[in-house]
Amino acid sequence: MRTNVLYTGIVMLAIVALLLLGTGTSQVTGVAAPTTREYTITVEETQIEYAPGKFFTAWTYNGSIPGPFIRANVGDTVKITLVNRASLAHSIHVHGFEYNVTDDGAQTSPGSIVPPGKNYTYTFRATRPGFYPYHCHSDDKYPVSVHIQQGLQGGILIEDPAKPLPAAKEYMVLLNEVYDKPSQSVGHACSYCAMNSKFFALNHRQWPLPQAYNVQTKTTETPTARTGELVRFYVLNLGNDLHTFHLHGHPLYRRNVAANTTEMVEADNKGFFVAEGSVLETVAQSPGDWLYHCHMDVHADLGMIGIFRVTP
Repeated sequence: MRTNVLYTGIVMLAIVALLLLGTGTSQVTGVAAPTTREYTITVEETQIEYAPGKFFTAWTYNGSIPGPFIRANVGDTVKITLVNRASLAHSIHVHGFEYNVTDDGAQTSPGSIVPPGKNYTYTFRATRPGFYPYHCHSDDKYPVSVHIQQGLQGGILIEDPAKPLPAAKEYMVLLNEVYDKPSQSVGHACSYCAMNSKFFALNHRQWPLPQAYNVQTKTTETPTARTGELVRFYVLNLGNDLHTFHLHGHPLYRRNVAANTTEMVEADNKGFFVAEGSVLETVAQSPGDWLYHCHMDVHADLGMIGIFRVTP
């Protein structure tokens, strides 16, 4: 009898081991197993309203600014097929992922810069948790900075599957400037050459237009939340200037994606160098329309403002 019990125990252990080998540890620990995530992104020239009744010809990923929100877990492989329907060669250059130089999307990897009418598939490996930018790195006809400022920019979130971010309403806000003509982007990168062809904006939109990109619905809207609801802002500076993100009437917390911890942002105002990003969170407070804006105050004066709407 003892031998039978021992045999049965060994068999059960073998079955459990086979299940773990076959399915990964996700069913036991709740941690998502590595996977391959595939995105198709189309570059196209689109008319974007940057101020009420004012439009410019934007160069966009999937017809919007920002481009699609790229999301992955550490261990995942991400494949992005870029389809170029625009009139110039464009690319995707990523921060945060690891990849072979052939997929750099830069001038030193010409095979990864996509001519008009063509497509290319990039392969990236997610190894480091964090929030990162992506953007065009082509210099076809215009410098790289022009390709970025005309709208070819977006955000990447890489999470640790063992430390997933808590559920929240999620919005992406890019701090940037609009140039109504590509030629103006070359000569107007200085901080205060405004009023003519440079317009300070959030997601390439000025007050009073809605600007925030809803990560869940993929639409541009006025961010809203109910009192007590956790709200997450993915903020990137992809303009030419220094910018800040300030939210009225709410404490701001910066979330460290790798450690999945938070720390309070002093003065409720977070500064950003160019290409710098942060994950900022708050809990919706009393109902009302609360301003958020760049606290380089002249930028706010010139339209770099949005509304955070809190309802009961």
